[in-house]
Amino acid sequence: MELQALSPAEQVDAQAPPTLVFVGDQDTFAPADGVTTLQARAREVGAQITVVEVPFAGHMIDGGLINGYAGSQLVRTTSLAWLTEVLEG
Repeated sequence: MELQALSPAEQVDAQAPPTLVFVGDQDTFAPADGVTTLQARAREVGAQITVVEVPFAGHMIDGGLINGYAGSQLVRTTSLAWLTEVLEG
C-alpha cells in the first residue's frame, strides 16, 4: 500500500506539466503496465501526457541515445517534435 502511494499515477493532477514518456515494448524491468496506468490517470484528471512505445527496446531504450541506433532516432525525432509543439503552444 505504501509503495502504491508513491506511484506517479497516484501523484498526477490537472496542474502537471505536459509530459513525454518513452517505453520500450520489450522492457522487463519496468513493464509498460505502469505507464498505461499513468496515462489513464492523467486523462482522468485532465493532465497532458504523451506515451511513445519504442519497438524492440528494453529498459532505458537499450543503450540510450547511441548514434545510429533505431530507438535513438525515434526518441530524438519524437522529442524534438513534441518539444516544438509544447513550446509553441
